Amino acid sequence: MKYILLFTTLIFAGEMELDGNLKVNGNIDANGNVITNVGAPQNLTDAVNAGILASALSDDGVYEYSYIRMKFNYGMFSGTGSYFTTSYMELGQESWTSDFLGRLNQLMLDGWIVSHRFGFGSPQSAETYVAIYELRRPLSDD
Repeated sequence: MKYILLFTTLIFAGEMELDGNLKVNGNIDANGNVITNVGAPQNLTDAVNAGILASALSDDGVYEYSYIRMKFNYGMFSGTGSYFTTSYMELGQESWTSDFLGRLNQLMLDGWIVSHRFGFGSPQSAETYVAIYELRRPLSDD
């Protein structure tokens, strides 16, 4: 009897209200109609409303940029196994400096974020891989 009542309600009602969760197995076809009142997403698989999308895509300020060349050396072997080292060269430097990860962590604490990493298709040699990191941080209004 519940199914007949639900089926009849769906046929004759222009609007259906549900208190609780609605789980659907299969696809939902809105038939070109607008879906309204979509809340803020809680998970990466949730729907996004236009306001949140516009905010995420908006130009949120003026940035300064910096670039760091990173060298990853791997394949070295010691008596206890293989290990790797990293080094970096910032713009204006003439030689490699060790501890890329430490430097990157310090830059992030200073407000820089990694906005892009340019990798190269193949290693520079059998033991070395080089990438360029683009960092940015907002310019202050001071």
